[in-house]
Amino acid sequence: DWSSDVCSSDLNLVALFGPTHPARTGPYGCMNDVQRIEIPCAPCMKSTCRNPTDRECLTLITPEWIAEQVVFRLET
Repeated sequence: DWSSDVCSSDLNLVALFGPTHPARTGPYGCMNDVQRIEIPCAPCMKSTCRNPTDRECLTLITPEWIAEQVVFRLET
């Protein structure tokens, strides 16, 4: 799969996760690079959101937050 190829390379990886669980969906082999917004209902692995704030695990992943994660990975 793509994640094992990326994880075994010298490439920097920022993997973003909302409702899915990285242990079930990857990136296999580089779980320490997984970035998630920590909210009580995630990861839920549900196709329909049951959170009172609809899709909060996705809407909190803003372009600014992603940029912070990328900069952090590039500096480490």
